[in-house]
Amino acid sequence: PVHVIDRRQIYKIAEAPVGQVVTIVGDVRDHTPSTRRGIPYRVRVRDETGDISIGFFHAREPYIKKVLPHGQKMAISGRLDLYK
Repeated sequence: PVHVIDRRQIYKIAEAPVGQVVTIVGDVRDHTPSTRRGIPYRVRVRDETGDISIGFFHAREPYIKKVLPHGQKMAISGRLDLYK
């Protein structure tokens, strides 16, 4: 492998560094499907320090609801960026 992502470091939402790949463990709170083209499908995840909205462009709602079920505790990994 040329590049390795270390997902062993788990961050709290309030302490996760913006602009880096992070792993967060939290409860899936709700799903907000996009109503217009170009607007991401959003899933809100919460831990004891706060909540975060995860955006999925070109998402298929049944698939997202299957892999991120409401009320389930999940580990989520990806680049943390700010979006509108």
